[in-house]
Amino acid sequence: MSITDKNTNIDLGELRNRIDAIDDSIHDLLMQRAKLASAIRAAKSAIEGEGEILSAYRPAREADMLRRLKKRHRGDLPFTAVARIWREIIASLTQMQAPYGLYICGGANLLAFHDIGRFYYGASAHIHVHEDADAVLNAVAEDPAGLGLLPYPEAGEAAPWWPELIHLRQKGISVIASLPFFTGPDKVKTPQPSILVISHAPYEPSGDDTTLLALSAGSEVAERQITDRIRKAGFDSRILAKTPERKNPEKIIALAAINGFWTEEANQGLDSKDSIILGGYANPIATGDK
Repeated sequence: MSITDKNTNIDLGELRNRIDAIDDSIHDLLMQRAKLASAIRAAKSAIEGEGEILSAYRPAREADMLRRLKKRHRGDLPFTAVARIWREIIASLTQMQAPYGLYICGGANLLAFHDIGRFYYGASAHIHVHEDADAVLNAVAEDPAGLGLLPYPEAGEAAPWWPELIHLRQKGISVIASLPFFTGPDKVKTPQPSILVISHAPYEPSGDDTTLLALSAGSEVAERQITDRIRKAGFDSRILAKTPERKNPEKIIALAAINGFWTEEANQGLDSKDSIILGGYANPIATGDK
């Protein structure tokens, strides 16, 4: 049945037909994208057959994609809605390429971790709940495709999890992303994440990043000297947390957040054998939705 708006002479039936056509086009494009994801999976399988391991989860690429979409977005549809849709598409197709599990902490923040994990990694993600952060670290260490969701480090924590990551770096585990990646309206240019994601996948630059660096210092003076060296290399940094070393309580381990992608070459320039890159993440974006 066709209904015409008397004020605008718009045929509502025709508008609905056009919407149906757009829906069909969106569906066709999604199916085409799924075929490409299958082709990528086949190409990666061939490369991995030659001995090189490739991860399906590429948070830096996803961050770049969402930033690009944000720049081109127009109209009344809130960008938060667009980002949610894209996250589900990306997560579902990534699971097609190489299924992976999510390992999260139980306790007081279980519901928040579960909801954020489901939101960013899709309805098909397999979520495994563990007792504490150490159990999550161990689970990821045993699962080459797994992702671990851990609380963002804070100053004054009684038993921080991040020092253990220093030892797990030898197994190829690092921080590769942070959550949430996008938020609603916010006056802060770069919103503060609440979760860090660890994985065997590499930490890659996205163009706007934060690198996490663990450094050992015998005193507050030595700590400041190292952060001064970071500044001389052209990067600002801040200390997120500090804790005594387990084996040598007289020494302090500090966790520095460096504004930018900090390379191993830059790290060697610190002239400190006790500075270790723990990974990093693409900086979150504010959607600007009203």
